[in-house]
Amino acid sequence: MFKEYCARCQTKEYCLEKANCLCAHVENTYGIDDNYGDIDEGKDKFSDLNVYGGVVELIRIKKKRLKSAIWTGFKDDPELISRYHISPGTLQHCVQHNYDNVITAPGAEYFKVMFKKKEIGFVVSVPGPHLLLSFGINKNYRTKEVLSGWLEALKELFHHTFYIVTLYPKNTRAIMFFIRNKFAFSITSENHIVLWQS
Repeated sequence: MFKEYCARCQTKEYCLEKANCLCAHVENTYGIDDNYGDIDEGKDKFSDLNVYGGVVELIRIKKKRLKSAIWTGFKDDPELISRYHISPGTLQHCVQHNYDNVITAPGAEYFKVMFKKKEIGFVVSVPGPHLLLSFGINKNYRTKEVLSGWLEALKELFHHTFYIVTLYPKNTRAIMFFIRNKFAFSITSENHIVLWQS
């Protein structure tokens, strides 16, 4: 079975000593780990049904892996957790708050975001209404290449059709990102701004 963390060094990063420890080996599995299901090493039983994107990939994970992926997306961004998050606080608080809010959504699907075989964030989607429910890309990877690749992966996830994003008004940084990328928006209530591809 594959392990997301190095059993010896206990880091969240891929270990450089793959031969000597149990780190994630995503080359032959498209990053689907033992938390998704029982897979044999070197085989991809889930095929393209659970991998979306090219340069940046969205790889389906189980709910029990989601909190770690949220942590990866939020860490290194003190401005997010102190200013833009709907419930500011510590990193642990924001991760738990986000996790608690998304796991109750009916039909939600969970993905880790990968760039060059490194986990850099998460996506939570609801396929029925084509809703991007929650997301986070680690601050150190918010480059033009990664963000445009991420948007392409989202298009593929939603089958190149219309999808919507709901954000709280205080998350102006994310709102402006979507507007710069040609999303239209509407204020639906005091607590939500809805964006969609225009």
